[in-house]
Amino acid sequence: MSPDELAALDADTGQELWRVDFDAPLTGSPAVQGNSVYVTAADSTMWSLDIADGRIQWHFGEGAGSGLVAIENEDGTAARILSRYAEGALIAPGSSL
Repeated sequence: MSPDELAALDADTGQELWRVDFDAPLTGSPAVQGNSVYVTAADSTMWSLDIADGRIQWHFGEGAGSGLVAIENEDGTAARILSRYAEGALIAPGSSL
């Protein structure tokens, strides 16, 4: 697997469920929240994928940076996904922060 690919594996069998190839190497670890997987790439993009099939739900262009943080509510439900810009600012796509 190359650094610009993300694959989902079945936890019991190790069988590959899906694989997505990006235009640049991925940076950091993926973040999972709800039914989505979030990744950032070295070309300063952020991507949201459907956890079931790897379908790209959306991507955020230039400036999304070097890693992701998933924040949960106290009850464990999804709250926000944050990505750090290269200059240190945080972005939270889809929020009013």
